[in-house]
Amino acid sequence: FLDNSGTTKGRVDTAQTTSSLASGLDGSVTLTSGTTNCSTTAIATGRTAADCIATAFSAGASVSQAVVPVRSTAGLAINDVVMLIQMTGVGSGSYEFGKIISLSSTTMTLQQNLQNNYKAGVAANKAQVVRVPQYVNVTVCATCTLTSKAWNDSSSGSNTYASGSVFAIFATGTITINSGGVIDMNSKGFLGGTGG
Repeated sequence: FLDNSGTTKGRVDTAQTTSSLASGLDGSVTLTSGTTNCSTTAIATGRTAADCIATAFSAGASVSQAVVPVRSTAGLAINDVVMLIQMTGVGSGSYEFGKIISLSSTTMTLQQNLQNNYKAGVAANKAQVVRVPQYVNVTVCATCTLTSKAWNDSSSGSNTYASGSVFAIFATGTITINSGGVIDMNSKGFLGGTGG
């Protein structure tokens, strides 16, 4: 993907998966017009919170622990699948998926222990949790755009907590993007550096 200065900064994985976490819990969705931001919009029938909300880790979490400290669990629920990812600092790019089995306002407990270490709580190390919708089928119309929120760190990267710039969904059936329709994360990655 491209950062907001047009520099390629990341990757897009479209690999098929047979993850046991992908249950189809959120049903099928069809976008019929305009731009839909899944981190601010409840797309799936019956959801009152956005389909793919993101929250920052509030502190680090270690391999072999199941409890993850986060800034907020608002909009998350038991049985939601989440992607945990180290965005900056030590272990950048490390990620995994987990299923929530319990929640408090600032912690989530996953079904299995973490497979990676996550560092957070200082400006150099930022990790986040992103809810991954569990769709059956996804259809994006020819004039539709499906997107998610941009990285919300400051221009200097000095925020202690940040989230965004990740788009992830599971579909147990098919994902159909009609000609002209797009999944677009253009300019939603990390902030570009200054030239010199």
